[in-house]
Amino acid sequence: MSPADHALSAGHSLTAGVAGLVHDTTDQDIPPEAREAARRALLDTVGVALAGSGEECVRILRDVLAPDTPPDGGATLLGSGRCGSALDAAQLNATAAHALDFDDTHAAIRGHPSATIVPAALAAAELVGAGGAELITAYVLGLEAAARVGASLGPSHARQGFHSTA
Repeated sequence: MSPADHALSAGHSLTAGVAGLVHDTTDQDIPPEAREAARRALLDTVGVALAGSGEECVRILRDVLAPDTPPDGGATLLGSGRCGSALDAAQLNATAAHALDFDDTHAAIRGHPSATIVPAALAAAELVGAGGAELITAYVLGLEAAARVGASLGPSHARQGFHSTA
């Protein structure tokens, strides 16, 4: 039983369980099959984000969030040749990844996990200078965290008008 599962079985909150999972998982804990699936998801998401980067919703958001960002420094705004703050890059790239609705789906999460996880992980990786192995681990942990939260919500949130991708 993982530390996160132990925290949940001991009556701790979902937040404590997910935090324990993220804190206690190392690169070596991620099975090779999961790492390969994560690589494919990362490449696919960057591809759909590049395709969506020219969409009107992304252009509008880029004009509002990062109108005068220089081409260097910060985190990459995919498809623009520019950079912005890590927070702006994550939001812009997530919007681009979901703009054409070609992003992946996941039943447990009840949404499109990679459209939010990949842009956040890429921006954070650029911010701290993380390498590919760390990026893969961040993606896998983000997916696991999203699945646990999605499973805890069940389908009722969608009936109340919430879109779980966010």
